Amino acid sequence: MVFLIAGIVCIIIAVGLWFYRKSQLDKSLNIRYQQTTTAKDIWENYEDIVGTVGKGHYTEIVEVKGIAKCNNPLLADHSRKPVVYYKAYVIREYEVQEQVRDSNGSVRWVTHRKSETISCNEQNVPFYIDDGSGKTIAVNPALAEKHTTTTVDRFEKELSQGYLNQHRNTSWGMRLVNFLSNTDTYGSRTLGYRLIEESIPVDTRLYVYGEANDKNGELAISKPSDNNHNFIVSVKSEEELVKDVESSARKSLIGAIALLIIGVILIITYKNL
Repeated sequence: MVFLIAGIVCIIIAVGLWFYRKSQLDKSLNIRYQQTTTAKDIWENYEDIVGTVGKGHYTEIVEVKGIAKCNNPLLADHSRKPVVYYKAYVIREYEVQEQVRDSNGSVRWVTHRKSETISCNEQNVPFYIDDGSGKTIAVNPALAEKHTTTTVDRFEKELSQGYLNQHRNTSWGMRLVNFLSNTDTYGSRTLGYRLIEESIPVDTRLYVYGEANDKNGELAISKPSDNNHNFIVSVKSEEELVKDVESSARKSLIGAIALLIIGVILIITYKNL
């Protein structure tokens, strides 16, 4: 029965990878064949539609490339740099003593190094793309697939009191402080904390693919209403994105074929038992 269940699971995962491959190929086609539009052109198209049928009727799939600008940027948790998006982690790295039984039944204690995420804070704010066309276009990144840059990745043996005080009044900071005040109850030895921050800094050149519309009262690029189109905000170039997506599609295809073959072999093995 184990062979049968394992075989079915492999085939189900293979089917999932096949559909994921298709979604990646569709994304690649969207990026490849969408012509880059300037913010000025988007505004001209928008004003033509508004002049003809009024506000609330304009939608257009667009691809823009330019510099991220923001009047009220966020300050990222770890780097304290002005950003339009960030995701900051605090990861505790620790050692724990665990009993291990060998093949002879003997028990011994071994030390294992482990890690756990004790804090994760994600924030974004609307911003503008300046592509040098004389106009800017707003972007609401809330539901976007975001490709970021790593602004912080460092290990600290202890979190400074200044850092804790700085974030104590935030919801995630309170959870962090509460966790740190109870670490002695976890039966482990803390080695330190890894601080990781992924962000989209202000003044970074971005690639944006999405739907320009005025459904919220302001002309902006946001998530397309048509699920066949993507919403991407990326620090990577168009060429880098296409390369990454097509690589992911190839790996998914290889994984799907391998798991399908393994699944069939396991089911045949079960039937021959």
